[in-house]
Amino acid sequence: MAGTVGLILTGLFATTAINSSAASGLFYGNPKQLGLEVLAAVVVWLYGSIATFVCLKIVNIFIPLRVTEEEEAMGLDITQHAEVAYAFTK
Repeated sequence: MAGTVGLILTGLFATTAINSSAASGLFYGNPKQLGLEVLAAVVVWLYGSIATFVCLKIVNIFIPLRVTEEEEAMGLDITQHAEVAYAFTK
């Protein structure tokens, strides 16, 4: 999230007074730069989402990503780690 906010704010606040080889942002008369920054953010989010989906599908072939309903009902500490997280006494 912080990277996305920084990317978009660059499109707002960029100025050639700070970096003469860059373009100015929206607040300095260049609305096109904000559009480019938003487009870049959308592309990065799409790429990240698709790459994560593909990686998870590949991992799921070898190691299931979900536990069974029975394991979930018993508790994941017991079924996955063979330990008790909370010892309740009455």
